[in-house]
Amino acid sequence: MRKALRYAAVALLLIVLFIAGSVAGLVAAYSRNLPDISRMADYQPARSTRLYARDGSLLATLYKENRIWLPIDKIPHLVRDAFIANEDHNFYKHHGVDFFGIARAGIADLSHHQIEQGASTITQQLARGLFYTPQQTIARKVQEALLAIEIERYYTKDEILERYLNMIYLGSGAYGVGAAAHTYFGRSIGTLTLGQAAMLAGLIAAPSDYSPYVNLPLARERERHVLDRMVESGYITQPQADAAFAAPLQLTGLRPAGLQGFRDPWFTTYVVDQLEHTFGKQATYEGGLQVYTTVDPGIEDIAQSAIDWGVNAAKSEGIGADEAALVAIRPSTGEIIAMVGGTHFSLLNQFNRAWQAHRQPGSSFKAYVYTAAIDSGMPPTTSGSSRRTSPG
Repeated sequence: MRKALRYAAVALLLIVLFIAGSVAGLVAAYSRNLPDISRMADYQPARSTRLYARDGSLLATLYKENRIWLPIDKIPHLVRDAFIANEDHNFYKHHGVDFFGIARAGIADLSHHQIEQGASTITQQLARGLFYTPQQTIARKVQEALLAIEIERYYTKDEILERYLNMIYLGSGAYGVGAAAHTYFGRSIGTLTLGQAAMLAGLIAAPSDYSPYVNLPLARERERHVLDRMVESGYITQPQADAAFAAPLQLTGLRPAGLQGFRDPWFTTYVVDQLEHTFGKQATYEGGLQVYTTVDPGIEDIAQSAIDWGVNAAKSEGIGADEAALVAIRPSTGEIIAMVGGTHFSLLNQFNRAWQAHRQPGSSFKAYVYTAAIDSGMPPTTSGSSRRTSPG
């Protein structure tokens, strides 16, 4: 019996050593092909450029990827907690791979005879987003896990979370929580409610399907799911979750795509052209510029109304006037206060006659000539024949 036990122990030891050696060999093989994580520190994703009116209101957001990069200390804890509770409950406890989470997900999937729960940590998701495609293979999963462990060796949890929350795609063209807050709720990240934060966190699994602009009932289900996960994780109480779910979401509504989504588009498209000529297209659409302009939205509305009234009045009098343009400038500073390039900015009418048209001013220039003459001391009663320059 003793001899049999010794043989069994030796056999077990050999099996363990074989498995350990195989795993070590597998890890070594995959580790040789891992990306250089030093690139992560230098990675600069495209950031949105935002244009503002003189009163601080937003005119337009220009982007290749609609993203507002936020440092971690500008992202409220309720937003961080919502994403951690939903995506990676043990984020602050593991070292890149959550082995307990893998076991839990495996048990849950086996009990339901289908894959229902993922086990990728936030760090693994970041590794995939930065260095890999969404390809789902065992080899890729091993590489993601090894890379996540490597990332955790060199970066703090807050550095990892900051990059994750700024890079994830959350639907409707919004990348990162900052852009998503504006896209869905028309507000900055610091003013989100608990329910709004929970809805954003619920979008990650399938942003196109869970978007409140696509399927509001399903989006609310995801919001409820995230709130329940936050309760389970100890971030909030059940009464707080119930109150957050009962509160109105206050969705801002999906804005039209492209130029028609701009506020005061006649003026805003002029500013965009100036930016492209001054800084280039890449900086304009990817550089995260903050552009403060001189347009007054109230006066811009009055100017548009004046143009529309003038053209309609001309048509009613039988005058052939189909379009008009107007530019209001503050004489003391040269600031453009309003710019209207036509009767109605639309998909078929985007030609800005205020700055794109190159036509002779005609008789409209007489006002400037007469004003200059009067300012120089010439009486308004002077006729052209009475003031001639003497020869010599």
